[in-house]
Amino acid sequence: MKCPDCKGDGKIFAIGCGKKGPQMISFDCELCAATGKIGKEKATWVKLGEKMREDRVARGLVLRKEAKRRGMDPLMLSKMERGILQPIRG
Repeated sequence: MKCPDCKGDGKIFAIGCGKKGPQMISFDCELCAATGKIGKEKATWVKLGEKMREDRVARGLVLRKEAKRRGMDPLMLSKMERGILQPIRG
């Protein structure tokens, strides 16, 4: 399956500050490990993570408050919601 983050390119882009001001910077895609593809298991993680985020937003919670409620680091929860780490219920 084509990676939903990088759209199969293996790279993601962000705006960063360079010597000449703002510029586009490319990074290896973390979700697919720069391969451009994800397997069935990761695709399931992405779907579960999207559901987790939808539920959190519907309850009006920001990521930091939800992470605190779950007793975890906000970065870990963010990676779960993005499908990079296997989501855990709770």
